[in-house]
Amino acid sequence: RAGQGRFSVLIKGQRAPLVGNVCMDMAMADVSHIPDVAIGDEVIIFGSEPTVEELADCLDTIPYEIFTSISPRVKRVYIQE
Repeated sequence: RAGQGRFSVLIKGQRAPLVGNVCMDMAMADVSHIPDVAIGDEVIIFGSEPTVEELADCLDTIPYEIFTSISPRVKRVYIQE
C-alpha cells in the first residue's frame, strides 16, 4: 500500500497507474487511456520497464525485498538472453 498512486505497470506498451488498494496479491490499474485493452492482456509489473528499482523506490524498500516477497501463487516467466 505504500506505493499506492505512485507506481505504474506496463500494458500494451503504455504505463497504467495503479489505483485503489492492493489486496493480497491483486492490484487494479487505470487502463481507460489504453485502446483495445482486454482481460488476459499481458501486464508487466517490473522488467526492463518499469524496473524493479522503480517499484522498490515507490515502496521505500530495496529490490531484494520485492523479489523475496512475491507470493508463490504469482506466475513467473523467466527469460534468458
